[in-house]
Amino acid sequence: MAPSSSPRRLLLLMAMVYLTIGARVALVWDRLPPMMASHFGLDGKPDNWMPRASFFGLMLALCCGLPALFLFSGKWMRLIPSRLINIPNRDYWLTPERTQEGMGKLASFMSWYGLALSVFMVFVLELTIRSNLSRAPLNSLAMLLGLGGLFAVSIAMFVRLHRQLRVPVE
Repeated sequence: MAPSSSPRRLLLLMAMVYLTIGARVALVWDRLPPMMASHFGLDGKPDNWMPRASFFGLMLALCCGLPALFLFSGKWMRLIPSRLINIPNRDYWLTPERTQEGMGKLASFMSWYGLALSVFMVFVLELTIRSNLSRAPLNSLAMLLGLGGLFAVSIAMFVRLHRQLRVPVE
């Protein structure tokens, strides 16, 4: 789905991500240990633990809070003086007649990046749940592949944003 798609689609996708992980947590809650492995070393072995409720409270705050910052940053950026916003071709996109369009492109990017971040964070949460259920080390290969995926999506999104913010040839 293109980042220029409607905000309604974005919110629907975010809701689907959160409902899915919420259902997953509800289904396995009673099988999870009271003290959950919450941090893992490079070898995948746990090196820090938290009470289950505290772990999921923190993950809820992180999985919702960080993406929400991206989702709503487009609204907040309109309050920042344009001289403090660093985007490609700022002098073109942040002139009074084009500010709305330029900020709209940036806000759309930030919102869709928030969704990508949400998906990654839910992926990490799922890896953590699996590790705790099986009492096995975190799947380091899956974690590296997830990080690689987030990196690839990030690069693709930044390239797309950069292309969208080129000065149009007239």
